[in-house]
Amino acid sequence: MNPDPEIERAVAALHRGGVIAYPTEAVWGLGCDPSSETAVRRLLELKQRPVSKGLILVAGDIAQLAGLVDWSSLPHDRCAEVHGSWPGPHTWIVPATTRVPHWITGDHITDTALLGGMTDGIYFRKVDASASIAAVTEKNSTETEAAEVGTLVANTTIILEFYFDGATVYFFVNGVQVAAHTANIPDDEALTPSIEFLTGEAVAHRMKVAWGRAFAIG
Repeated sequence: MNPDPEIERAVAALHRGGVIAYPTEAVWGLGCDPSSETAVRRLLELKQRPVSKGLILVAGDIAQLAGLVDWSSLPHDRCAEVHGSWPGPHTWIVPATTRVPHWITGDHITDTALLGGMTDGIYFRKVDASASIAAVTEKNSTETEAAEVGTLVANTTIILEFYFDGATVYFFVNGVQVAAHTANIPDDEALTPSIEFLTGEAVAHRMKVAWGRAFAIG
């Protein structure tokens, strides 16, 4: 069987770092080689989409996701459900491995270790039905917590920030310093910015992240 010349052109464009248009089950989509940061940023520019939002990976076969999806973090029955739906017009949210570059995951992908499973971190925390926010530094599963540094209010914007000067972590809520920690700072490994949203309830909740930023000085 002779290869389709249009498909050959599309493959050649992908290899050059180009962007192609392709049909899906409902609409036309734009795609590129996800391993090429240059190609992905060209696609994002066309879509006028910030890199922080992340992108969907399209795979015709599960084997194409080898090394990219952390299947071991999914329960067995959920893995079976995902595998059983292939191939087909389905979108699944699955835990990514560290091989997946940040220009694919975006800046706000949840850590695969859910609340209570982390061992190191600097974060704000709100748990269960309480609206109070705590500021936490955690190293090797030992925490230092400043409780009730802020309160979440429905449909109200809140700005949460922290700053590390090499010795102290300063926490800010809406521009006001609310805590300063010098103990249990995880200063012996690299940390990844992430946001974890787990309600633990059988009803839908929403959280909108308007922006996120992380930078190093020095």
